[in-house]
Amino acid sequence: MSVLAFCGFFLNVAPVLNARWLGANVFTERYLYLPSLGFCWIAAWGGRRLWMRLAGRPTARKFYAAGLATVAVLCVVRIVTRNRIWHDDPTFYRGTLAAQPDAIAIRINLGAVYWNLGSPDQAEAEWREALRRAPITG
Repeated sequence: MSVLAFCGFFLNVAPVLNARWLGANVFTERYLYLPSLGFCWIAAWGGRRLWMRLAGRPTARKFYAAGLATVAVLCVVRIVTRNRIWHDDPTFYRGTLAAQPDAIAIRINLGAVYWNLGSPDQAEAEWREALRRAPITG
């Protein structure tokens, strides 16, 4: 079963390993969504095997279950905090730029959003900052 999970992971991640096939923003979460299914399958398989090995040790099983519960709670907290930036386009772009100020495509898109919202001054400021961070050459 684990071989099938490994194959599922690598078959789904293979297309994103060739950056020439992808768009301008190669490092995005969406490319790892389907491959994560194989990874989760492998993690569940390994977790079940460890649970079965701890069959005669109830205290160890309690610590294992507590560790898994802690990881699950931390994951939920991270998901909730990450989802806040998906409120609307300006929030998403500003949140992304806070983490990656040199994301030029995101800065250009934020300028376009400001332009479409009727804020040409903010749009111009974003576009000028994009040009300052990645000047056009040649």
